[in-house]
Amino acid sequence: MKINPNRSVTLLELLMSLLIMSIVLAALTSINTFINHNALSSDRRSKLQNEVSYTLEHMTKEIGKARGNEVASGAGKVLAITASASAGGQVIRFLANDNDYAVPGNWAAYLYIPQGYPNSYQIRYCEKCADTDCNSCSFPASWAALPANYIIARKVKVFVPDKPMINDPSDQRLNQNYFSVRITSCWDPALASPPDGTSENPCITMETRMKMPSVSTH
Repeated sequence: MKINPNRSVTLLELLMSLLIMSIVLAALTSINTFINHNALSSDRRSKLQNEVSYTLEHMTKEIGKARGNEVASGAGKVLAITASASAGGQVIRFLANDNDYAVPGNWAAYLYIPQGYPNSYQIRYCEKCADTDCNSCSFPASWAALPANYIIARKVKVFVPDKPMINDPSDQRLNQNYFSVRITSCWDPALASPPDGTSENPCITMETRMKMPSVSTH
């Protein structure tokens, strides 16, 4: 068979070549987009996990120093969970500096600021409260003016603290003497997301129990 060296490419062959090239380029683009998308989601999840881990470690360390005995002194005299309209959120206050619960400066606290308040989704730490309910912070500053290193979390969508009910003999957790916290943080907590979030807006949920060895329940 003799091949004609001057033979040109037909329109059909040109269209087939362009089609194949388009398919290959589309596949490569999809793979690249998929890789970048997963890398971004993984990076965001990692950062969220680091923030939540740090928050729980901070709380475990500080609340673990709580002083006193609620069985002897009464419920809420060592650790209490309260809603604070003036502070703009939920307060976990605990007796940290001495066992005299009547002295405001002996109380330390964490403030969770939910959606709808200034600085929403943050958890802030106060070393010394200005009142026994910790509606105000005196050291290192007021709740609103705390320095950046006292803002220990910034993306908390769900914050669920829990403690044994000292006045409820049926609460079996009394013998375990612990305080627990569950935190869900999302990359953009202002967005509505399913429990695990989405690839663009991932969420991380972590929970821990905090032993309070100096708060005897016996």
